[in-house]
Amino acid sequence: MYYWYYNDIDITKIEPDFGEMAGGTKVTLKGKEYMPFDFSSDIDNQNDTFCQWGTFTKNGDWYPVRKSAAQVLSSTIAECVSPENYLHLDYVWVNMTLNN
Repeated sequence: MYYWYYNDIDITKIEPDFGEMAGGTKVTLKGKEYMPFDFSSDIDNQNDTFCQWGTFTKNGDWYPVRKSAAQVLSSTIAECVSPENYLHLDYVWVNMTLNN
């Protein structure tokens, strides 16, 4: 059994960077390190890859509000669909995880 390490994902651009409160906007994340594994021979983490939509608490802790499945298209491009903004926040931070 192996344990795999990988570099942190780096999101540099989000398109579009706005959407409706009801969610449903397809969002493209551009950056790097989205495909750290060879899916054909290493591990298959495609079902564990998500966009995390959230905010930071007053003490600086990350508070994930919702998550949605992410589709990695290349090592630099991924897509996901924005969830409903049920907390009615003005904005949320977007992060991506490869290991749920």
